[in-house]
Amino acid sequence: MSHRLIRLEPESLTLSGLPIHVARNPAAPFPRAPFSLTHDLPSSFALAGYPVPLANSQSARFSLGVIMRRLISSGSPYEPKVGISRAVRVGNLIAVSGTAPLGSDGRTVGVGDAGTQARRCLEIIATALEQAGASLRHVVRTRTLLVRIEDWQAVAKVHGEFFGEIRPANTIMEVSRFIDPDWLVEFEADAVVDEEQNA
Repeated sequence: MSHRLIRLEPESLTLSGLPIHVARNPAAPFPRAPFSLTHDLPSSFALAGYPVPLANSQSARFSLGVIMRRLISSGSPYEPKVGISRAVRVGNLIAVSGTAPLGSDGRTVGVGDAGTQARRCLEIIATALEQAGASLRHVVRTRTLLVRIEDWQAVAKVHGEFFGEIRPANTIMEVSRFIDPDWLVEFEADAVVDEEQNA
């Protein structure tokens, strides 16, 4: 299991034509890294096109949240081949890719059993969310993809075990097939983390 963090760490920027020194706070938690911006400023300046007055001081300090992109891997052999991540977190949003019922050995779990496969998919999603600093309770939407629509009740039962109290929005749909013909189900999930709430 591994993840990669991509940061934007400028050393300076320009605010209304004035050079601003940027000092990043290394102790700041993901996903936002506040920056301290200091500079002697005139009595007013423009920020995103809006005038900002400064009272009794020509020095101001700001906090700038820089959004970072965090990539989560589940170790699936398909991730490097296809060029995908199991999940991607940007700010407080997390998107989990279509997740198949693969075991730690890369082989299909529960061949012929849609319920068992559904459980494995959701376990992988739960682990990916944890790596992204979230949990199942942050999920706001799931998508259930089935190759046999008649399996929907068995799969929905497992979904209910994981999300019965969370109650995300959901769509159940039939697809013609997956990459591996042994896969009967895949799940996708989207999550939103409340920044004032611990994951």
